[in-house]
Amino acid sequence: MTVWLCRAGLDGQYEDKFIDQEKVFLIGSVSIDLTGKTDMTELMKLVSTKYPTEPDGSVVTMSSQARAFATKVKAGDLVVLPSGGEDRLLSIGEVTGAYQYDGSKSEFKHSHTVEWKHGTWKRKQFDPDIVRSVDAFDSFMLFFKLRQEKRIREIIGTTEPFAITITRKKREAMAKQAEEDLKAARENKAKRKAEAVDDVQKQLAAERAEEAALRKKQEKVQREAAARLAKAEKDKENALKKEMAAEKAEADALRKKQEKAQKEAAARLAKAEKDKEAALKKELADERAEEKALRAKQEKAQKEAAARLAKADGAKKTEGAPDTAEKDAEVKRALEALKAAEAKAAEEKALREKAQADAAAKAEEVKRALDALKAAEAKAAEVKPAEAEAKAAAAPEAAGTVIKNIYITRCCCGDDDAWDYDILKERRRFRR
Repeated sequence: MTVWLCRAGLDGQYEDKFIDQEKVFLIGSVSIDLTGKTDMTELMKLVSTKYPTEPDGSVVTMSSQARAFATKVKAGDLVVLPSGGEDRLLSIGEVTGAYQYDGSKSEFKHSHTVEWKHGTWKRKQFDPDIVRSVDAFDSFMLFFKLRQEKRIREIIGTTEPFAITITRKKREAMAKQAEEDLKAARENKAKRKAEAVDDVQKQLAAERAEEAALRKKQEKVQREAAARLAKAEKDKENALKKEMAAEKAEADALRKKQEKAQKEAAARLAKAEKDKEAALKKELADERAEEKALRAKQEKAQKEAAARLAKADGAKKTEGAPDTAEKDAEVKRALEALKAAEAKAAEEKALREKAQADAAAKAEEVKRALDALKAAEAKAAEVKPAEAEAKAAAAPEAAGTVIKNIYITRCCCGDDDAWDYDILKERRRFRR
């Protein structure tokens, strides 16, 4: 079978028409029906008569192309169609019909039907000499035979084309198939949507049923929790009432105990104050007696010294001047002893006066401390029970029992068995 090259115009401008109509046309040829025109001489005469202004070379070219297209192309031959533009691809088809002539058309009078079943190829997929043959005579030859038939058939039989040539029928078929596929897809989508809606409805129904069951369970749990909470609150309230009653009773007992302890402390404090006052009076009486005895002793010593002095003076007058030095020394000693006795008496008197003043100041301080202690205890006795009751009423859960110990002891300060009122003032305790 022969391989023909057929151009879709000198610039490939009719390529789409060739592909869409699945035909090859002899563009720009003679307007003569070439059916059965096999004789070249006769055909040249017809062309020369038809186109008298054409030169002989053009007549030969037109006649040879027309004769080959009309009489030598057979079914099964291959047709190579160069594309226009920059891509310069090659579409290869197979002739399927005999020569046809349509005088009503201007450019497309001569045609053969073709099936573009061998696809579209790039030029670099063929050998360089085949490409040169394809590009030969591109300025004036629109149809001619390619001599590399065998190699062209080997290449298209063993190599994949660059692309499939899409004809109008294929496009229509593809469009129809795409439409059918789209329709089927829409039907499937609608079907899936309906099924999905059914599934969703079933799922919603199941979820509603599950939600209703869960809501009933939650309501039951809430009722049980409310009942338990009410019972717990009631039990807690009863326990709190019992605890408050016990705390109140304990507070009353403690208050009574505190009052009793305060009374006993006040009694002991009054007794201690009375004892202290008696001790002070006794101490003052003893000091006065001691002072009186000392004063009497001093007076006696003075009298004795005066008597000795008078005696010495009398003896001096009666006896004259013997032993004058010894007597003067005795008189001097007596006078010194008298002065020393008077100085000691004055010092003892100052010490007694200082001791009396200190005792009076201490007694006054003790009295003030006792008065302050009594006032503080009275105030504490009034405030603390009220504070305990208010605290228990404000925070019954945190209320507790307050235990206060009162220690009452005596404190011995030296040998006078006196009370340590400084300790009583600072710590409100008595120590022995």
